[in-house]
Amino acid sequence: MICSLCGNQVNETDRYCFACGTEITRQPSEQRPGSPYPVPYDEKVLRKEARKARKAMSPQQIKYLDTLLEQCDMAKRNYDAALKNTQARVGQANYTLHAFLQQYNHGVELAESKLDDVRGQFLKKTAKLSPCTLYKDRITVKADAFPLDSLQEVRVEATGAVYESFDVKHSARPTLTRIAVGGLVAGPLGAVVGGTAQKHKTSTTREVHDDRKVFLTIFSSLGSASASYPFSKEAAVREFADNIRVAAANYDSERQAYEAAVEQAANELCAARQSTYHVDQARAALRAAESDVREIAAASSHYLQSQITVYNYIAPFRS
Repeated sequence: MICSLCGNQVNETDRYCFACGTEITRQPSEQRPGSPYPVPYDEKVLRKEARKARKAMSPQQIKYLDTLLEQCDMAKRNYDAALKNTQARVGQANYTLHAFLQQYNHGVELAESKLDDVRGQFLKKTAKLSPCTLYKDRITVKADAFPLDSLQEVRVEATGAVYESFDVKHSARPTLTRIAVGGLVAGPLGAVVGGTAQKHKTSTTREVHDDRKVFLTIFSSLGSASASYPFSKEAAVREFADNIRVAAANYDSERQAYEAAVEQAANELCAARQSTYHVDQARAALRAAESDVREIAAASSHYLQSQITVYNYIAPFRS
């Protein structure tokens, strides 16, 4: 720290200058706590002190003071430029790190999505004939599920028959003709007897019945289950049964292909998570840019020295 009157070097804890006895005016520290480079004095304070001292100076002294202040201004511009350059380097390094982090995260997300898709492929259904659903690894019948590698037999059976039924109905009604004839032959008694005579009519209704059904039965080492369908769906049931048989026959090869695909996707995810080279390099570059204060330190030291020169020059003129 510099004495504002005589320019003598004093300690931070000193209250008076041991060279001139002046009470120390606390200006901003030459180096703030935690700062890696010397920090110049407050420029406003310096200018204020210079204006005060100018009142006691001769024209020649004022001219020399103006020269010192111009040098101080130039040093300040260089200091500001050094700050700006360092901030620009840090900003560019930070932008580069952010870009590589985005690229890294995107690669990991793609690898994770691919692994999820591969795992989900083996769980997707391949065919359905309600209440049965066929997956790549199992067949479900209502609430029962049977792994394809446990199947023993898939059976399709048709039962029932087509038959006819007849409904015969008889009906009778009186006729006026018979009433008249009975009266002519036997008088009033004959009319009554004749009136009770009826005409009979028979009607027959034919109906065709079809109670045929198709049953799909799954036999497994874990048990069995069956589903019934209308006979009209026999072709669809038999096709569905063929799909189950083919899936069961190909199960081992499908399983091996699935496990290989999952392993490959998992390895790709692992590689994506470990590919941090560019991120590490960018992070190291950012740390280096933040810690590299050589340009600022040099400019700051020069600026601070020019301020001290001004303070030392105006010290005898300050009241």
